[in-house]
Amino acid sequence: MKLSNLFSKLSRTPPERTVYAQIVAKARQPWLYTDAGVRDTVTGRFDMITLHSFLLLEHLGGKGEVTTEFGQALFDEVFMDMEYSLREMGVSDVSVGKKVRKMSEIFYGACNGYREAIALPDDQRVAALGAALKRNITGADVDPSDLDRLVIYTFRTKQQIDKIPVKNILAGKFEWPDLPA
Repeated sequence: MKLSNLFSKLSRTPPERTVYAQIVAKARQPWLYTDAGVRDTVTGRFDMITLHSFLLLEHLGGKGEVTTEFGQALFDEVFMDMEYSLREMGVSDVSVGKKVRKMSEIFYGACNGYREAIALPDDQRVAALGAALKRNITGADVDPSDLDRLVIYTFRTKQQIDKIPVKNILAGKFEWPDLPA
């Protein structure tokens, strides 16, 4: 094996890291914080990473062992970044594990709420997703029109993600849907 081949393999970004970078970019869209009721806080940003991760992981779910492994790698990437961010914010080593564990519980709880909402019949789905987004992201004091924008955005993003071939996601080579605010 050539030495240059070894270094080119070592320097490649893993696809789950590329996908996670796209999730973070979408989660940081300014309009989500100015026009969709998401609080521009550490928690609000984590909530948006959770929502966008859910949409992608939901598309991959139930499509075989390779997608399950990729989903786990993506989840690991999310929480390695969360751990790193907590440390950068000055959280002590003793507390990091507890905080990451709590964040993972919040992540799973929110994802389960979103999954339950989108599994409902059409006539119940919008209200249920709105309630889940309000509970997990915006809070009770959200302006109803802001919440409506977030619900519409979530459904449209899900529709677009569901059109992306799974093989492209697994390779980290796809364009995240760019929906208007």
